[in-house]
Amino acid sequence: MSPQNALKPHPDAARLADECALLREEFVSLAAERDRLLTTDIPSVTADYQLKVGAVQYALFCRECELRRLKRKVELIQAAFNRMEPVSLAKIDAALDEELAAWTREMAELAEKLKEARWYADQPKLTMEDSADLLRLYRLLAKRLHPDLNPNQESAAKQLWIRVGEAYRQGDLDGLRASALMLEGISEPTLPSALERLRELREELKFRISVTLAELASLKSTFPLNLRASLTDAAWVATEVAIRGERAAEVNQRIGEVSGLLAAFMGGVAGESRTDHH
Repeated sequence: MSPQNALKPHPDAARLADECALLREEFVSLAAERDRLLTTDIPSVTADYQLKVGAVQYALFCRECELRRLKRKVELIQAAFNRMEPVSLAKIDAALDEELAAWTREMAELAEKLKEARWYADQPKLTMEDSADLLRLYRLLAKRLHPDLNPNQESAAKQLWIRVGEAYRQGDLDGLRASALMLEGISEPTLPSALERLRELREELKFRISVTLAELASLKSTFPLNLRASLTDAAWVATEVAIRGERAAEVNQRIGEVSGLLAAFMGGVAGESRTDHH
């Protein structure tokens, strides 16, 4: 076949290939940002919130649970008294344990969040230079290994990507460096040459970019990232703490009142029982 009759690539193929390459770069950048939010920013902001506001919220919740239990205890004792039944505090406490089980679980969950926040705050943090290097390596590895970009990748690449994700979540810079060295044994993905497949790939990449952008918007607009700026504002934090402190003072006052009522009521029940006995 003469050179004149040789098949020539479609003139749009090179343009589409370049466009797909740029879209791949954009997707990798957005995916890296999303994963950074999930693995670094959200845990960091969550810990900051828990330590600045969550601790006060937890203390308030515990007091609210105590008040609710006291009030229900008075109601159940009163109900038994009205029915002229003997008052069994053991049975009432057991009933309250079951009735308020959801509150007890929530209290335990809040306590665990505080524990995790304190643990996270005590962990060593990467320097700005190391953080930048971590992100650079992750983008490099994601471009070669991310399953959304390489759906037909070999088993070795899939296993390496799992290691990359784990290292990135843990801020393990040495782990990512080791993974980058292992890229030599992984075949580099290539763009398709067929025009129709390039068009399909372009649309796939645009779709994945739009999905990732939506994920980023959602993450940034919901807790805890929607409070990131507020948590750096000392006045905002002080106001949030003060609001909960005022509420706690009100709850403490009511606890005192209900406790006094319960003591008086139990004294009356005991007196009534003695009268009945005589």
